[in-house]
Amino acid sequence: MGRCMAAMILTVAIAMPLARDGQVRGLAVTSAERWPELPDVPTMAEAGFGAATVTIRYGLYGPAGLAPQVASAGNAAVNAWLERPATRAALLAQGLSPGGRNAEMFSARFCRSSS
Repeated sequence: MGRCMAAMILTVAIAMPLARDGQVRGLAVTSAERWPELPDVPTMAEAGFGAATVTIRYGLYGPAGLAPQVASAGNAAVNAWLERPATRAALLAQGLSPGGRNAEMFSARFCRSSS
């Protein structure tokens, strides 16, 4: 019987420990740049698959009409939390890249007007 080769796309959080233990071989990451925790795994473009990128973003939402100062205070608190070394290390270990933006940038990119 022939040898079977399977491929799949996994989140970095699942793939990292498997790759480190030699249970899977990373062919490429779907981010625009190499993942810091898996520096030997090329990007999709580097591996010859084209410039395919997948980005998952998380954010906090509030109710319509939320006072700007409340949104700003929440955003500042989250950004301060994201800057903590322990937070950054924990997020990177889970395959997440800590970002942080202001509420206006987030809203412009991810919120759609109902009008």
